[in-house]
Amino acid sequence: MVIWLVFAFVTIVIWYFSYGMDVFLNGGNDVLKSFIEHLTWHIPGGLNRRTAYIKEMVDSMPLQMVNGQPRLLGTMAGSKRCWEYEEIRDNNLYKEVAKDMLGGTIEFWFFSVFLPILIGGIITLGIRSIAYLIVNF
Repeated sequence: MVIWLVFAFVTIVIWYFSYGMDVFLNGGNDVLKSFIEHLTWHIPGGLNRRTAYIKEMVDSMPLQMVNGQPRLLGTMAGSKRCWEYEEIRDNNLYKEVAKDMLGGTIEFWFFSVFLPILIGGIITLGIRSIAYLIVNF
């Protein structure tokens, strides 16, 4: 029973550290809130929520005057390429940008859920082995 508590504690610490590093490196500040938001992006219907997020982000940018013409300036960096706000808006590429910029569902579940559980299990087995060696030495 105790080993399951150790496993849960170690897994939560590893998840919080790894996901927290990702959140903080990307400019976030609330790990749990960010995880819940990303979780809603990667369950059924999540692509629509990711698309709405990108649309809200692009549409909220103010137009700027460039050579006397109003332009929508700014870019988003995806995993495949950089997307200009004007290109996204003019060509209605919100869904493509959401897929590229906000990551895939398999990637999210693997790195945010499965990998911390796996690493937590490996560390817990190591702790259990060390405890076994100490007790039986």
